[in-house]
Amino acid sequence: MAPRLDPGAWLFLEGFQNQAGSLGLPVRDADDRSLYFLTAAHVVGGLAPGRAETDRVLTNPMGAVPIASIHIGHAAASAPAEFTATCEVDAALISPLEGVGCGRSIGDVKAHGLHYDSFDPGLYGLPVQKYGARSGLTVGMICEIGAELVAESHLGTIRYPFGYWIMNQTAGVPFALPGDSGSMVVDLHGRVVGLIVAMQNPAADPDASAFCIPIEPVLRELNVELIGPR
Repeated sequence: MAPRLDPGAWLFLEGFQNQAGSLGLPVRDADDRSLYFLTAAHVVGGLAPGRAETDRVLTNPMGAVPIASIHIGHAAASAPAEFTATCEVDAALISPLEGVGCGRSIGDVKAHGLHYDSFDPGLYGLPVQKYGARSGLTVGMICEIGAELVAESHLGTIRYPFGYWIMNQTAGVPFALPGDSGSMVVDLHGRVVGLIVAMQNPAADPDASAFCIPIEPVLRELNVELIGPR
């Protein structure tokens, strides 16, 4: 039986479970309405270390381990590796195998077809939540908008020119952990904000914040639309 996944399911390229991340949401091609799953490009896309060797995407309810992993689809469109100098869109699509589905529930809300504009001033101080493969459901608040982040990766330095810092509402608990990249951030009513792509080191700071890129350029670059009522 083909699996039905949920946002936050573990995702990794076959043989590269050490670079695992999270499933964001299902989306549809804006032209032909094909179904795809959305995640971060450094998990399974053009910024992932194993993308040149395989396009087979696996999941595993037991975690990022090869034993009993399930093949759920193939890596599709993605931000290319040359985007590392200025990476506005660290995002990639997965073309699921026939019968493989994905829900839209994140905690007690269901993500819908509406999203925030990248520069919406109402984002500052907005309560949000995400479900990541590593840390599960966390609730936080956007504490900075228009932030820039420079991060190191296997491809070298990646510069994210615009995003949001999110802090957890629970003291001493990070909003996201390694393995949560690709998870979708929504407000408490299900309106989509963006994708988690990086986080501060929780070992150095138990209140470590997470970095989220806005969803608007992701949808535009990959030519996809969110699923759900608008």
